[in-house]
Amino acid sequence: VVSPTIDTSLLNECGGEVEMDMIRRGWQWGNRRRLWVVATLAVIMWQVGRMVVFSVFNYEDVHAVYRTPVPGTSAELGQRELFQRLMDKDYAQNHFDFKDEKEFLARIHHLQNPPDCSTARALVIKFSLFDNGLAAMLSWMTGAMTYAYVHGRTVVVAEPDHWMWAPDCGNRTFHCYFQPLSGCTEEQVWPSREVVLLSYATEAQRVVYMDRWWSDRAPLDFSLNEFRACRNIWPPSWCRYFYMVPTRFTRRGMLWWKAQLARYIFRPREEIVAEVGAAKDRMSWHARSDPKICVHIRRGDKIAGPIAESKEISLQQYADAALDVANLTGAQTVFVATDDPNAIHAVAAALNGSRIHTVLYDTAEVRNDGSGLKIRQGTLDDVEGEMRTAAKNLALLSECAYFIGTFTSWFSKFAYLLQYANGHVYAISLDVPLWHWMP
Repeated sequence: VVSPTIDTSLLNECGGEVEMDMIRRGWQWGNRRRLWVVATLAVIMWQVGRMVVFSVFNYEDVHAVYRTPVPGTSAELGQRELFQRLMDKDYAQNHFDFKDEKEFLARIHHLQNPPDCSTARALVIKFSLFDNGLAAMLSWMTGAMTYAYVHGRTVVVAEPDHWMWAPDCGNRTFHCYFQPLSGCTEEQVWPSREVVLLSYATEAQRVVYMDRWWSDRAPLDFSLNEFRACRNIWPPSWCRYFYMVPTRFTRRGMLWWKAQLARYIFRPREEIVAEVGAAKDRMSWHARSDPKICVHIRRGDKIAGPIAESKEISLQQYADAALDVANLTGAQTVFVATDDPNAIHAVAAALNGSRIHTVLYDTAEVRNDGSGLKIRQGTLDDVEGEMRTAAKNLALLSECAYFIGTFTSWFSKFAYLLQYANGHVYAISLDVPLWHWMP
């Protein structure tokens, strides 16, 4: 091999200009190469980031669409196109794999029914400090169940308790309305009932308690007890168990996981199931075999008064959304669940003469407009009746093929989780998207 020779006389003759030119060209080429490497790495990082986001949080798995308040905008048209895509008859069949549902039930049943309650690691939930509604409490429990699943704990309900939504019922706890979450009782897992609140310092304890998430008596540094931080923190390091999907089911996404938990938690007692059946008979529910559009209209203290949390959505907007779904799907029956006795007739009047032939609602239901505020003021006459009505309406909403509501309402969100768990993915929110506020 002959090494190339460089005529240095040329460099001397030109006063080093050739050398400087070579250095300049080399520097420029090096810059281009560096820029190319940086751009390539940026593209790779972007793609990896997208995969992480969609595998962990799986926002593409959220099949609810939401309306902009300005009709006819490009954003709203895009949402309607999305809804039309979801109308594909094969979509639900391809999307749901019921083998995963069976595996989930087997795993959660094994965890919630340990062979020896006296040695089980347990998370005990007290409801005596809860002053929010049924659906908000049930939604919060999905985060608690996720924590327990990840850490191998059995979720047990404290009893007796003093839950304000069960003032006259036996042990005054969750079991007044729903089936037990576990085969173990608080007394079996922890006979002393000494309350050891969950925190990083107590996480190694066999039995820990979790009460209200913003506990003033014991402000903990653990994620679930600092739930209010979820509103402002991103990434959600404080609230990871409300966003987390266990590794085994990550590919199914957060919506699927929370829907399975919601269905497991929401198992009403026989007397409430009987009330659901009686309501169906009153409405001739089974006489309409076509897929139903469910509309949940939350009014009262949700949109007005000292505990208001959202803006009012006009009843005409609910009717318009129902007509849109009917035109896309051919559905002709609407079921309305609401706390406002005037809303039903207004929606029915707006739909009169349209392709929607039937508007169903429970004529025997007592509608307490603003029950949340009334119970805080001590003016709600039949607290347990209100709870049974809420559970009944959640059960009815979960059976519809299409859902319309407002996802600022915990009730709408939890109803959609139940609907999704039953294999119906289609929903419209008239204010915000599903995950605007966790859980």
